[in-house]
Amino acid sequence: MLIALSEEGLAHFRVLFHDKSSAETLEEKNNIPLKKRYRCILEPIGKAQNTLARIQTQLPYVINSSVLANVP
Repeated sequence: MLIALSEEGLAHFRVLFHDKSSAETLEEKNNIPLKKRYRCILEPIGKAQNTLARIQTQLPYVINSSVLANVP
């Protein structure tokens, strides 16, 4: 979620999101200075509690693999 604190900020991010979504190639998408980051919340279910406990001992747990965009 992104909350703009001013009209200028809103206009800036509107342009970035528009440019990112209208880029036709992966190279064009990478040249736009808008990077997405994701946060995950883990909730143990059943046998997953042991796995969750193991991951929590290794926090911060960072996945460094790239996510490739689907370019039509």
